[in-house]
Amino acid sequence: MKSRHAELCCQSCYSFLDAASHPEELVMRAAEQHYAALAITDECSVAGIVKAHIAIQALPEEPRPRLLIGSLFRLEEGDVLILLVSDGQGYANLCRLITAARGRAKKGKYRLQRADLPSHAGGLLALWQVDPTGTGSPQWLQKSFAGRLWLACPQWQDGQDRVRRERARTLSESLGLPIVAIGGAKMHVPERKPLLDVMTALSLNTTVQEAGELLLTN
Repeated sequence: MKSRHAELCCQSCYSFLDAASHPEELVMRAAEQHYAALAITDECSVAGIVKAHIAIQALPEEPRPRLLIGSLFRLEEGDVLILLVSDGQGYANLCRLITAARGRAKKGKYRLQRADLPSHAGGLLALWQVDPTGTGSPQWLQKSFAGRLWLACPQWQDGQDRVRRERARTLSESLGLPIVAIGGAKMHVPERKPLLDVMTALSLNTTVQEAGELLLTN
């Protein structure tokens, strides 16, 4: 029996050096946990979607979760945005955004700006990740994603969860936007954390010991 839970932000190993599980493993874990849906949202990429789709189709109808296509972006202005596809136009727009962002930077990097979003908003749902510092606001997105914008509130047990919840409630009340919870999963089982720690250290050009608090806390 499926639960009502849907994970709307989940990265696979196709988010280079930022996640530690294959798309197939994430899909199987979501099915084991009876998720209603799973969004594969690799950073500025849809590379993991094909393998995730094949894995989903290989499962029996129950407990097959619905696969959502999306991508996570860290904008130059500091916003963290998760875009989810709702139709064919949305998939095309997401791919155009990824192509434009990758084309502006050297290999392995990308550059995306707020100004890129309005002309590529059709068919996409936007989740703006709440910033616990209180410095950001998703107001600039409201016109382009009218009726398709949510405040994404992570719960990471990193000492900032309460601040995020309070910030999300304040923004929700002032802007009239709904709140959704996201996990931001980067692995399918806790045993993969040592591998993720090593990859994080590599991406920072340091050692695991020196990385310290920069490693994933939960």
